[in-house]
Amino acid sequence: MQRVGFFVTSLLRMTAHQTSLDRPLLSSVLVIAVTFLASRAVTNLLAVRFKDRSHVHTFRMLVRSAILVLGSVSILFVWFGAGSSFTVAMGILGAGIAFASQEVIGSFAGYLSIVTRNLFRIGDGVGIGNVVGDVLDISLLRTTVIEIAEWLEADQ
Repeated sequence: MQRVGFFVTSLLRMTAHQTSLDRPLLSSVLVIAVTFLASRAVTNLLAVRFKDRSHVHTFRMLVRSAILVLGSVSILFVWFGAGSSFTVAMGILGAGIAFASQEVIGSFAGYLSIVTRNLFRIGDGVGIGNVVGDVLDISLLRTTVIEIAEWLEADQ
């Protein structure tokens, strides 16, 4: 904790003798530090939250990627400013990405629901509509089920 205090104190001293590039550069360093600390904190929180270790790595990579994207956008915001066309371009880009990836976002929401609520695990028997089977794999975008209803009818 003393290192962080020393770092912040040093940054505040540097702001007293600013040039035109010092403020954005200092802000960028601060954003990078906050991004790194947030990534580490959320990664540690995920390790505690999930009991199934196979999902921890997937979430860790997703959270790191999301935090890095937010940090990168924050740094671009620092350098290009708020009132510029950068803000409009980022809004249009975000809307376009959200529209194009509706199915991916829905699949990701389903994955989060399955994993966080522990609805079922690999090897569990499930029934979805008329399909009855065993769960083979739970991945980020799809859940694989091997259908066993035909086998059960044949065995009877």
